[in-house]
Amino acid sequence: MSDNGSEVFYLLEHRHTVDDKGRVCIPAEWRAPAGQETTFFLMLWDKTDQPPCLMGVPPSGMQELLRRLKELPFFDSNAESLQRLVARSTKVTADKVGRIRLPEQLAKAANLGKEVVLKGLLFRFQIWNPEFYDQVKAKDLDRRDESQKLV
Repeated sequence: MSDNGSEVFYLLEHRHTVDDKGRVCIPAEWRAPAGQETTFFLMLWDKTDQPPCLMGVPPSGMQELLRRLKELPFFDSNAESLQRLVARSTKVTADKVGRIRLPEQLAKAANLGKEVVLKGLLFRFQIWNPEFYDQVKAKDLDRRDESQKLV
């Protein structure tokens, strides 16, 4: 939710080039309204059933995630593992033309190169190596019937 009360939705997929300084342009419709800072938390998202990517989470989403993490059992091993995974995140702020710098360590872990795919997931987004994204996109099509049963 932006400060003016309008929620930003991360829609569609966008292919962009990463510049020599490791920056990528965020789609204009994913940015905060003029005069407000566009800030995200980027975290490495590497699940066992898919290649790694970076997950972009707006501050409101990160606050919700942190609230849910606080509710987990304090000494639970799975909770600790999840907290370590989430703690691999960093805050990034877009510059005046809407670029964010991809942290080198995270970009390398997600195998990001000169071209990336930014894929909207409504309330968050992912940044993919295009080859990895094509693999995941094919799996999504295979799962669509089962996935649609969730709603």
